[in-house]
Amino acid sequence: MTKGIQFLSIILFLILITMTAESCKNSTIYSKKVNIPDSWVYQDTVDFSFEISDTINLFDFVLHIQHGDDFPYQNLYVWAITDFPNNTSSDQQLSLQLTSENGQWVGKCGENMCTAIIPIATSIKFKEQGLYRLKLSQYTREPNLHGVHSIQFDIVHHPDK
Repeated sequence: MTKGIQFLSIILFLILITMTAESCKNSTIYSKKVNIPDSWVYQDTVDFSFEISDTINLFDFVLHIQHGDDFPYQNLYVWAITDFPNNTSSDQQLSLQLTSENGQWVGKCGENMCTAIIPIATSIKFKEQGLYRLKLSQYTREPNLHGVHSIQFDIVHHPDK
């Protein structure tokens, strides 16, 4: 092999390694989608359990809400309960905005269906390793909420700035 080809091979190899390392930084470490068949009953929870071993890096929590384009509300209220490995929990109400200020659906829409991608927490650093659990319940005035078809929860590496 000539020195020029050898040098080019090394450069290409380094570029490949760098690209692989960068793609790993932005990778998803957890993803689960839960389908909601007919209606989301007030008492039903959407449950996500995940094991965490990385207590060094930062992560973002992202929900993908798939709903009909005839969903009657601009936002979706949910009650979120997080269970931690140390047997404690926290809860909070979230308002998930499904429309922009001008009333247009956020996210991608097509064939009577829209998917809104909503970050619910950013730059999260897990304090301890172990099993975590996120439980979501619909928190609207409707006992049987129609129009929400699925919820996906992703945990992704927080991008470096």
